[in-house]
Parts: sequence; structure tokens; C-alpha cells
Amino acid sequence: MGSSKHQFAIAMASAILLLGTAIVSAVTKSSEEIRQENNEKYCNGAYANKITTADELKIVLDRHQAWLHSYDTEEKRISDAGHNDPRRANLCGADLSKAELRDANLSGAILSGANLSSAILYSANFSGAYLFNTNMSGADLKHADLSGAWLVDANLSGAELLSAKLSGAILVNANMSGASLNDTDMSGVYLSYANMSGAKFELKDLPLIDFIAEAVNLDQMVYLRSPQALIKLRKAFREAGYTEQERAITSAIKHSEQWRGETVWDKVESVFKYVFFDLPTQWGMYPGRALRVLVILMGVFALPYIFALRYPNSGRIYRKWGTNNTPTVATSTTSSKRRKSAALPEGPDVLQYRWMHAILTGLQFSLLSAFHIGFREFNVGNWISRLQARDYILYATGWVRSVAGTQALISVYLLAMWALTYFGRPFE
Repeated sequence: MGSSKHQFAIAMASAILLLGTAIVSAVTKSSEEIRQENNEKYCNGAYANKITTADELKIVLDRHQAWLHSYDTEEKRISDAGHNDPRRANLCGADLSKAELRDANLSGAILSGANLSSAILYSANFSGAYLFNTNMSGADLKHADLSGAWLVDANLSGAELLSAKLSGAILVNANMSGASLNDTDMSGVYLSYANMSGAKFELKDLPLIDFIAEAVNLDQMVYLRSPQALIKLRKAFREAGYTEQERAITSAIKHSEQWRGETVWDKVESVFKYVFFDLPTQWGMYPGRALRVLVILMGVFALPYIFALRYPNSGRIYRKWGTNNTPTVATSTTSSKRRKSAALPEGPDVLQYRWMHAILTGLQFSLLSAFHIGFREFNVGNWISRLQARDYILYATGWVRSVAGTQALISVYLLAMWALTYFGRPFE
């Protein structure tokens, strides 16, 4: 019985080990391996996972031109006869990296899963083409026509799309990181969940607002010459009610401008902007970050206060009793009689505590210092002190006073930044 249990445990452990190995190997697969596997499963092209020579490509293009001539309308091309005509270019899964396709007409061609990385596609026509999961990273697509093309899951990272036409294209979940979109026509384009990190956004026409609102890394887009396209996009987001996306575009514009200076003073100004505007709220994109930093700093500033409370020296924290403080003591009279008020201590108390009490009081003093702001009776720190059971104030001398003053100034700034960026648009 024990032997069978032991064998069963070994079998289970082996199965778990094999399952874990399979999961790890699946996770560690490269995107190219996944693309090739998908091609083997779903691609029926004759050139799948093969390097296409210039001669083979010429034959494919010539046959495709005949197909385009026979089916000269979109209605004819999407018919069963047009879809199944063997003359139609089927380069699904083909390796066309660095291929020369200048001025080629691949309108309506099947290029899903193809590798077009670093290919020369200058003025090529891909209108209505199927480019699912296609790798076009680094491709030269200047003046190319991709209007109506299906580019779902396509990789266009680093692609050059100067004056390209993508009107009506489907770019769902496409990788546009680092792509150059100078004077690109993207009217009616679906950009849902596209990665826009580092994309040079200087479009001729904006894509569909409701779909680009779903794109990711909008705040990481940049401009090289003119921010007009980003400004138009920000205005469109505002009018459509996309507040978070509007703030992301403001952050993108400011980041593009932040480090552009060349002189020493420009660099100093850039550092100033980074410290006072970028770090606290990322140019208004994250207003709540200022409050989080404020809370974290309360804990950081509490450390020197705790030290001063534990080992008072040149810097000390005092407690001064207020005039309304009336601590009472019991008397020997009967309970029906009132208790007498004890006399107030003369002068402030120098506070020195053990660690636990020092930590609690240090955090209290840090809270009061952070909100020691206001005007006359409108003082947040005074309002907080009213929550104390007894009437007293805490104040510091020496270096502790300087630290508390620094904390108060930083806290005032962070609160102001939160209020300005949450309720307004100070960076537009």
C-alpha cells in the first residue's frame, strides 16, 4: 500500500514538472516562433515561412495585376470568385524582409503573418490588403496606400509612414511604437488597443476618436516639428469627454518640449520642469500622484522628528499647553462635589520619549507640519490639532524647526499641484 502511494506521488510530481516545463517553454517562445506556428496552422500560402526571391515575387505581382484587372471593383474582389481566384497574391507567412516592393500594387492581397520588416514599400498600394499579424517593423512605407487594409495585430514599430494613406484601415492591437506618422492620412482609422509608444504623431487627419481613445501609451507619443496634430487630438478628446486621454496628450506635448534646449540655461530649465511639474503629476496626467507623494513624505520627514524625540540635543520638539487646557485631579471630597482644576504647567515641556511613544509623536508632528498652512483662522494644522483630547501645541527649535519648515513648503506645493491639476488645466 505504501509503495503504491509512493509511486502515485512520483507520478503526480512528474506530471506537474512536465506541465510546468511546457508552460515555461510556451511563455519563453519568441514572437517570431509564435508567428511561424500561426502561419503553419492557419496559412495556406505557397510561400509560408519561406524566403521569397525577387523572381518569385515578380511572378506573384504580375499574376496579381491580372487579378486586379479582372476584378476591377471592390464588390467583385470580395465575391467568392474573386476571393478564390488563384491569381490573387497570397503571400501569407512569406519572408519578405528587406524586399523591394517600391510602387508595387498589392491591393487586396493576402499578407497575413508575412515578414515585411525593413522592406522597401515606398508608394506601394496595400489598399484592402489582409495584413493580420504582419511584421512591418522598420519598413519604408512613404506615400504607401494602406487605405482599408486590415492590419490587426500587425507590427509597424519604427515604420516610416511619411504621407502614407491609411484612411479606413483596421489597426486593432497594432504595434505603432516608434512609427513615423508625418503627414499621414488616418481619417476613419480604427486604432483600438494600438501601442503608440514613441510614435511621431504629426498626422494629416485624425483617426476615429472613440477608437484611438482605447490605444495605450498615448502619453509617450512625440512630435518633431509641430504639435498641431497632438493639440487637435487633445481638443477632440476634450469635446468627446475623454478626460484621462486629454491629460495624456498634454503630457505627451510637454515631454516632447521638455528636453529640447541646447544651452546650459535650457538644461537648467528642463531640470526645473522635471522636478516641479513632471515628477509630482506628470504634467497633470496623474493629479493623485501629488497626494501620494505628500503621504510618503510625511513618513520620511517623521524619521528626524522621531530621532529628536528620542535623543533631544540641538534640535528639540516642545509641547506647550493651551489656555483652555484644564486637566483635572480627583479630590478627597464626595463625588457630588465638583473636581478642582489642576494648575497649568509653567512653560513648555521638552519632549523625550522611548521608541514607541517617539514614533507615534513623530508621526503626529509630521502630520501637523505637513498641514501647517493657512491664513489666520483658516489653518488646516489648527483644525487637525482640535482632534486632540487635550489642548496643546507642538513646536520645534533648532534644526528640527528647519526640517519642519521645509516639509511645510513642499506640502503646500504638492497640495496646490493636486488642486490645480485635478480641477483645472494649468499646462495647456
